[in-house]
Amino acid sequence: MAKQAMAPNDCSSVTLLFVDDELPILKAFKRLVRGKNWTVYCAESAQQGIQILSQNNVDIVVSDMRMPNMNGAQFLSYVRDNHPQAQRILITGYSDLQSLQSAINEAKISNYISKPWEDEALLDVLQKTVDIQEGEKERRRLELVKKSQNKKLGRLALSLNSQVNEKSMEVNQALTLLEMERNHAQMRVHELTHAVLKLLGLSGKGRSYGAFIAESATAVGRAIGLSALELENLYIAAALHNIGYLVLGEREMIEDANEQENEHSEQYKAQVAISEEILNGMPALAPVASIIATHKERLNGTGFPNKLKAEQIPMPARILGVVSDYVQLHRGRMCSGVEGHAMARKYIESRIAWHYDIAVVKHFFEQVDDAALNYISTILASEVHELQPGMILANDIRTHNKVLLLPAGVKLNQNQINKIELYERFAKTKLIVNIVNTS
Repeated sequence: MAKQAMAPNDCSSVTLLFVDDELPILKAFKRLVRGKNWTVYCAESAQQGIQILSQNNVDIVVSDMRMPNMNGAQFLSYVRDNHPQAQRILITGYSDLQSLQSAINEAKISNYISKPWEDEALLDVLQKTVDIQEGEKERRRLELVKKSQNKKLGRLALSLNSQVNEKSMEVNQALTLLEMERNHAQMRVHELTHAVLKLLGLSGKGRSYGAFIAESATAVGRAIGLSALELENLYIAAALHNIGYLVLGEREMIEDANEQENEHSEQYKAQVAISEEILNGMPALAPVASIIATHKERLNGTGFPNKLKAEQIPMPARILGVVSDYVQLHRGRMCSGVEGHAMARKYIESRIAWHYDIAVVKHFFEQVDDAALNYISTILASEVHELQPGMILANDIRTHNKVLLLPAGVKLNQNQINKIELYERFAKTKLIVNIVNTS
């Protein structure tokens, strides 16, 4: 018998239906959404789900893939044909790749969740889908109001409204095209950044630490609360901050001009200026160039090139300064007698408030330990089409909703690679996958 997970709530504005042939899974769903202002139904088979749909207006349908008689892809295809207003979400395991592709193509699912799921990630997917449905209900309500008003206004008002709608469509189309172009531009920038990182590594001048600096700086920026655009600019700046070395000769990386007054520090100043000049030639990367140009400034005004102080130094530059200095101190390339994690940390923490920002240092050392640099420096970044069976994931792969696709440490097989490629096509995004360098 189909069971109603919750009695309908008069205050609820959204109705969900969970379908799974395993009763413990349905109970887990009920516990997960307890406290939400949603009306929730549960069904133990696709047939019972169809019966509930015939008797109730359901906004969101969540179905397991593997069920007897009618599987999840077939059931959601039925929902699409007979209840198109309902958003459709599929729950699938790693081995259901073919069925998942069928659900994407035929059932036009709005999202999918991999087993085993994380409760927080599942709730996030459900909440966003609820928000979409509530927005759609409000849009339909306003549309009905508009139609009623249009009838009262008469033919002239209808004509004017038609013209407004046409202009709105033109504006929306223009905005959509601009958004698509922006997304394409972002993808091209990330592809370029990835290529330059590889070039720095192959040249022997990048030392393979670009990925560590970029990932660590972005993590600190996220903890501090930088905006999405600031995080993107910080990631690119961290990855490319040493690009100037490509046009300089061989050198020792002694980077602190205040403590090592010699030709090497002057050479580092030169490469910072060259890096800024290279990126300033591209208007879209001017904010990135600014971060690179100021990441060696110090809070007390003793840095270079402009001896900026305190609030004159932007937060992304402060972050890049701490992370890049840590790498050079760790490697013994910045200050005589300082080498390794413990000494690098002591050096940086002893200069809080007059060289380094206290919040940046705090968040950085919350995520970095003695083994972090040695481990992450052996990680290679690859695009999905470069993945091969046998490669080992260095980091979790998650969807834009933070749903776990594959955990770190997995040794990839062809089926898993196919699933990653399928997600890229489904989400219309481009993934950079970190793998362990075993060479």
